[in-house]
Amino acid sequence: MESTQLERLEQGLREVLRLVERDDHPADTPLPPDHPAARAADACELMRPEPLTLATLAESARHKIDTVHVLLARAREHEKLPPEAQAAADEGYLVGEEDLKR
Repeated sequence: MESTQLERLEQGLREVLRLVERDDHPADTPLPPDHPAARAADACELMRPEPLTLATLAESARHKIDTVHVLLARAREHEKLPPEAQAAADEGYLVGEEDLKR
């Protein structure tokens, strides 16, 4: 995934957190499926936690943001490589166990 895609994903996840933080219901109150934060989570393909509450949704969004940060750092390093090195690295990701044993 390219860094620009990951940056958009992070923005979407931050929007989920913003909507959760703006909600004045107790954190452990079940959320309806059409709650704005739940819809924002769907938009950035965040798996809805069970039970769906403000607290569990915020925790899931934070966890995915942490994952996105790791992927974003890797993507940025990859994008700094010369084109030939990027191609070689991309091919390396497609190597299976059988290829490594040869």
